[in-house]
Amino acid sequence: MRVVVVPQLRNSVLEWPQVDSIVFYCAERAETDQEFLSAASSVNRLRLGSFIRAVLRTDVSLLELAEPMWIREWPRQFFLGALAMTLRSLAGRPLLVGVYAIENLDGNQRFTVPAFDRMPRLNAAAARVIALAVDVSAFMVVRRIVFGTPQARANYAASLPRTFRRVDSIVIPPDTALCRCVGPVENAETSRGVRYVQFLGEGSPRKGLHTLLKAWADCDDLAADGWRLRLTGPGVEAWSCDSRSVDFEGKISRTEVYSRLAAADVVVLPSERQARWREQIGLPTLEALKHGRFLVMSTESGMSELLRHREDVIMVRPGDAATLAMALRDAARRSGALRSLDLGGVHDSGESREAVWRWLGRGGTESQARG
Repeated sequence: MRVVVVPQLRNSVLEWPQVDSIVFYCAERAETDQEFLSAASSVNRLRLGSFIRAVLRTDVSLLELAEPMWIREWPRQFFLGALAMTLRSLAGRPLLVGVYAIENLDGNQRFTVPAFDRMPRLNAAAARVIALAVDVSAFMVVRRIVFGTPQARANYAASLPRTFRRVDSIVIPPDTALCRCVGPVENAETSRGVRYVQFLGEGSPRKGLHTLLKAWADCDDLAADGWRLRLTGPGVEAWSCDSRSVDFEGKISRTEVYSRLAAADVVVLPSERQARWREQIGLPTLEALKHGRFLVMSTESGMSELLRHREDVIMVRPGDAATLAMALRDAARRSGALRSLDLGGVHDSGESREAVWRWLGRGGTESQARG
């Protein structure tokens, strides 16, 4: 049995296996699917009393916290970890604390303070102090780390060296193998000659929407051939453009997300780095690949190193509308042959929640961690 604490309740959390898990969340996200939440009996809002009762259960052996480099959340996570370890030590039953880490934004940027942005020297000094505090506190409670990407592992080695040297760690990449849902793109739109480039994500500048709309404005040839750009996610309905071949959708259910992926030929995710934020993995990235869709993505993603050699992925520089437009044309041309490729996955052992929990809770040696 394990206890897991997540800062925000994402839909992906609701899809985790429910067996042998007690999940606490600190806040809900706007896109949280309430139908999924009501069905997830082991997922509950964090309450201190409930948390203490959970970690004191005799069958609980693992506490998974949010990663230390999520700086706004880490003080609470550190408190919970230290409290749980102390209570379990007093009870004579030590508790293993682990984290799943995917942060790939350098600590020199991640740990800066917004109030000091106009004072770079002071901000740099503040970042060093914060980095030291995070490193020392993580050193005190964290014993194992599963990294989702090689970039995250390298980032922790550079940003939190004391913690990195102490913990057992391993890289378990996300699973990108095709899911059982994959099949031909057949729906009413395709039967009428309509084909979709699909964007999935929140309607914020860091997701590259302004660059995408600028790029699509240069893709009149695709629109003339029956292609449409569909933007789906919370907040995208607030955006606008002059093109008649763009559809703006707001928040939709998880079931509808899957239907959008089934109807798409190409998925585009042109994330751009912002102050103190960089795309980590991105659930839409994994969903696009698992649904067998051609993917156009920016190099900002933490998945870029893992996916750069795949034939069904085109990577572009962030913020480059002209290059993105060319990539969309190339993806549209190549997507028709996509299903003839071998898309069985790029790793022998892909990430799954079970694999992460198995390694955090029972597996892992020093040779694995350093190898």
